[in-house]
Amino acid sequence: MKKLSTFFALFLMTGLCYLSAQTVPNSGFESWTNVTTISSWKSNNNSVNYIRQSTDKRSGNYAAQIVSSAADMSGSAGNISGILTLGNVNLTTQSVSGGIPISSKPTEFHGYYKYTAGNGAERMTVTVTMTKWTGSIRLTLANQTFLSVAGQNVSTYTLFSIPLTYSPTTIIPDTFNITFRSSQATSAVLGTILLIDDLAFTTATEVAEDNTFMPSMWPNPANENVFINLDGEEYDITVINMIGQTVLSSKTNSAVTSIETNSLPIGIYYVNAENNSHKYSLKLLINR
Repeated sequence: MKKLSTFFALFLMTGLCYLSAQTVPNSGFESWTNVTTISSWKSNNNSVNYIRQSTDKRSGNYAAQIVSSAADMSGSAGNISGILTLGNVNLTTQSVSGGIPISSKPTEFHGYYKYTAGNGAERMTVTVTMTKWTGSIRLTLANQTFLSVAGQNVSTYTLFSIPLTYSPTTIIPDTFNITFRSSQATSAVLGTILLIDDLAFTTATEVAEDNTFMPSMWPNPANENVFINLDGEEYDITVINMIGQTVLSSKTNSAVTSIETNSLPIGIYYVNAENNSHKYSLKLLINR
């Protein structure tokens, strides 16, 4: 079996199974109309191109580069943040609205970024918004933001994660939007550069609960091996990365199953154990 590795943090979602969630369009930024226009995404590009194709990527051929730059060609109007969104950008106010359809409730949004801060106050932002049209108003069900550490440069592709919390919890959104900004809305400094790649949602959905058994996984953190405590039934074991790919798989009918751990990239994974009666999912973080 391939090795899986290093530190991990886990939580057990009893009675939950991992599913491939709502697909983020062009999530790896592989499709471009030209070097400044990304398929499925919109930007605040006008006379100045804040969004550009980059070959400094985490995977595939390209990533999206978002820069903070002058507001106009002359530079007399100050600097503004680059904006990349699935919604619409008002070029006058630099505000974002709208989004694209959704029919599920993702629990988390993830991706990878690199960042060059123009000064000690600069921070990149990622905002995920879930809304529902009720017939009279558009209700915001979730609106969460990831902020990088002020002034901190991130020189290698690093995982960010945004847990999504809904209120009220009983309503399923019909529209979602994702917005990246190279700088916070209140500031923008020349030389600030954000690179993003490999975006994904995850969703958990209920299945029949098993009230008599709860699997566990140890040690925490892991080094050379992770051990999964099961009930001795036969299970298919799969390890899924955050873009829905199966990176490891095996079968077991042992009460304790070992997975060697030392060659998967940094990131969040789900270790799933499934048979005809039960589905369990353990969340795994590899963070060297």
